[in-house]
Amino acid sequence: PAGAGGLLPHTPDRFACYLSDAGGWNARQALRCVRVGGRSGHGYRQGRITILGFLPRTVQHTDFIYCVLSESFGWRGAAVVLGLIAWLLVAVLWMGARSPHPAAWSFSVGFASLLFLQTLIHVGMSLRLVPIVGLPLPFVSYGGSFLVTSFAALGLVARYDRPLSAWSGAALAARAEAPAAPADPVHGNQPEPLSA
Repeated sequence: PAGAGGLLPHTPDRFACYLSDAGGWNARQALRCVRVGGRSGHGYRQGRITILGFLPRTVQHTDFIYCVLSESFGWRGAAVVLGLIAWLLVAVLWMGARSPHPAAWSFSVGFASLLFLQTLIHVGMSLRLVPIVGLPLPFVSYGGSFLVTSFAALGLVARYDRPLSAWSGAALAARAEAPAAPADPVHGNQPEPLSA
């Protein structure tokens, strides 16, 4: 239940932790992971902070996956992941811009904005630039509902890239009003057998 001003009971504690000099345990360990990884990291599953559990294992694969990537593969590996997400954003906007569907551009801009802001907030949480709010890194973090809805939205964007004529209301109505095939006097209107 929401407390005073519609905030959850733990929300003031999170902001106080963010504004303090020391910060909370997770925030300190997340920033430490990013610093310790350096340029090229320690290697896959070789990070000391994540393996020893200083960054809690319950949040390593969700809220702080960027920290785990930074410690394992360094800032170069983390930059590659962010570059792939940027490439995906450009591809979503490009498919929305060239689609003949009237709503494609709006949907693509909305979906790309969601992915961009979520990535920005996730990386900001890892670098202690914004308070920890628990947003996953799109298509990288372990996630249930957000991952499913992101793939569904990506499927809609890919669908917008197809021609509009095949699915338009006029094309469907024309198919429905098309005259039926003449009846075969010997076999009637039997469906043709499927070929193997």
